[in-house]
Amino acid sequence: PVLDKCPAVHANEEECDTLVLHCSDSASGMEYDLYYSVMRDLPAICRRTVIRNKTKADAHILRAYSASVDFTTVDPDAQLLHLGQGETRRKNSALPRLGIGFKQTRRIRHHHNPFAALVTSETTEEHGMAFGISLVYSGNFDITCDTDAFGLVRLMAGISPDGFDWKLSVGEEFVTPEAVLVMSGEGLGKMSRTYH
Repeated sequence: PVLDKCPAVHANEEECDTLVLHCSDSASGMEYDLYYSVMRDLPAICRRTVIRNKTKADAHILRAYSASVDFTTVDPDAQLLHLGQGETRRKNSALPRLGIGFKQTRRIRHHHNPFAALVTSETTEEHGMAFGISLVYSGNFDITCDTDAFGLVRLMAGISPDGFDWKLSVGEEFVTPEAVLVMSGEGLGKMSRTYH
């Protein structure tokens, strides 16, 4: 489905299939549609959420992530790669290893490209696992990677919650920026080519 007035990946019915999960919270009256558009010829999924206020009062959205992915098995020396500041100086820079086994957060915000990749210690341009997450969005964003004591890694991307407070009037809807998720078993090169 096309996103009106929002930047997004434009694919037609021959290029992808879309699953929409309709969710509702009976206690609050809020409704949520979770969109998963799976590309047929590429290892990519486009993900977004539509939030609808079906209550009898205005609501406020304080946090709105476009995608959240859990990894149950991750290399203890995994890294979160991101593209550094400045459009003319793009290059991969690695944050310290994630430190699987304790609660930790790595955040990328504001002046970076809205992209990150979770990679194993053996990942190169042509070999190894790489999972990319990119927002089709030019505003303030937050890409967070958390680990816990049980080895679970959660990678999330969306609008930065710093100062974010979106008033959602009765009957209105809010659409999160689209996130493009790419999985590569053939290194960073395959992931980059998929994005291109």
